[in-house]
Amino acid sequence: MAPLAKNAGRAAAVLLLAASLAAACGGDDQAQQQAAQAQSAQAQAAPQQEAPPAQDAQQEQPAAQPAQRQQSDSDQQQAAPAEQDQQAQPPPSDDGSAIPLADGQPLAARITDQNGVQVFRFAAAEGDWIRVSVDGKNGMDPIAVLAQADGTEIASNDDVSRLNRDSLIVAQSPVSGTLQITVAGYDGGTGAFEITASKHEPTADGEDALISIVNDIELRGVLDTPEDADIFEFDGRAGRSLLIYVDGAIGADVYLQLFDGDRSIVATDDDGGHGLDAEISYTLPADGRYVIEVWPAANGVGQRPQIGPYRLFIRENLGLVPVAAEGADAVAAAGLSFLEALRTSDSATIFSLAGPEALAAWGWESKLDVDADLDKLASLPLQGDDLQTAAFRGPVDPGRARFYVQFAEDNWFRIELVDDGGQWAVDAWTHAASPFDDGSADDADGEAGE
Repeated sequence: MAPLAKNAGRAAAVLLLAASLAAACGGDDQAQQQAAQAQSAQAQAAPQQEAPPAQDAQQEQPAAQPAQRQQSDSDQQQAAPAEQDQQAQPPPSDDGSAIPLADGQPLAARITDQNGVQVFRFAAAEGDWIRVSVDGKNGMDPIAVLAQADGTEIASNDDVSRLNRDSLIVAQSPVSGTLQITVAGYDGGTGAFEITASKHEPTADGEDALISIVNDIELRGVLDTPEDADIFEFDGRAGRSLLIYVDGAIGADVYLQLFDGDRSIVATDDDGGHGLDAEISYTLPADGRYVIEVWPAANGVGQRPQIGPYRLFIRENLGLVPVAAEGADAVAAAGLSFLEALRTSDSATIFSLAGPEALAAWGWESKLDVDADLDKLASLPLQGDDLQTAAFRGPVDPGRARFYVQFAEDNWFRIELVDDGGQWAVDAWTHAASPFDDGSADDADGEAGE
């Protein structure tokens, strides 16, 4: 996914975090001097002047990158800086002590001073995988740094993804003992957040397999670490059209690749499915061995691969299936209401219609979070007449639907919906190719709802 360009305040904030760690841990003159330099850099950063995206000190990457791996396209713009939180609480103790975190137990905290930080401690053993999640509340945009007790940085993160301004770190501890986690607000902001640190224990990597595709199949796997990759091989025959679909659990972002027998890549996908799911439709050109690879998606500079469980579906690709007539009107009503809310920046309606995957992907917990992302939402070119609409069932789950709106001959907008307790909710939206490119136009005729 394409990285977001943030202004020079982000780079200065990371410098300030690193210097604060060193000062809290060592307290020597050099550390204090580094902290002063970092604060000076933050003060000199012009709020309105954009700078190239800052490179993280230790960006986590898979040990071996997949061949020709791509980042997903994005026409999103930079989000506006988070609003200042006016409900200030007494500042944290200035005696240098860090707040202890229990394994897996969330803790509510707050930054009350402009350019302030909160420091936490967490016990780990060498080689432990540590997962640190910082969830900003009511538009608060956190930046997190994980470091050793002496202030040596292990990993840092600003945004989970191009959509989600919360912070997520998944990293291995290089030492045994107490680790420190420092949290600051982007561009010196203040506000409330919730932090959770836990030890992540990867399962034995038993997903790699040689599979036989006789009928439609479903497999389950887990992407345990940012470096994990699961490989599935199968013998295919020429002319067979397959739908390969990776359905990640909520919060997991999956990337899919298909190779032929010569290990040449023939198809890739990142977010072509529902939400952050991946989907490939492909007709096998020849008999032979084919390879499917499933990876955590790489979201760009300073952003974290989101790991977790997934389901892999391989089915005969029969094209799009229209939603039954009795359900098409409800799908269309929800889709058109959401589209109108995007057009008018109606944050209350956007939040009320957002489904579980959309809430997780964007990090929304209230209307205020949506307000903080209106710049990104308003960047989508959605004006123009609705020429026609069409509704289809999800390719792997009848409780999902795809709703298309045509703005011009080659301009379609796709909305992914899910049946959430008997009501259709919206999990994803994007510009798309015509839904009739696969020859299903005749089948869909008359099923469009408006």
